[in-house]
Amino acid sequence: MPVERRAVGKMRWMLKHFAFCLLEYIGMRDRLRCPYCKKVGTWKPHSPPRRWLCKWCGLYEDIDRIGQARPCKRKKVWMLKPLSRGKTPAEMVRSIDPWRG
Repeated sequence: MPVERRAVGKMRWMLKHFAFCLLEYIGMRDRLRCPYCKKVGTWKPHSPPRRWLCKWCGLYEDIDRIGQARPCKRKKVWMLKPLSRGKTPAEMVRSIDPWRG
């Protein structure tokens, strides 16, 4: 699922990321919707480095690639290539959906 970005796309992506990072100061950062699973409040911009991560389905996006992150049981963080693969919240809770929009 890796996707490469062009130079113009990288600049536009950086400007969009910067604008969304400013939303943290007015309290709107927790209302962003993941473009893949459509859950409200799970899509978070992180800096530095500039990256996005959905805490529900694991969609990971940075300036160079898009991938699927997984929780690592050993390190207790989300990783693209975890040492010990854990389940995402979407896999653990299939019937109950607390972030349904």
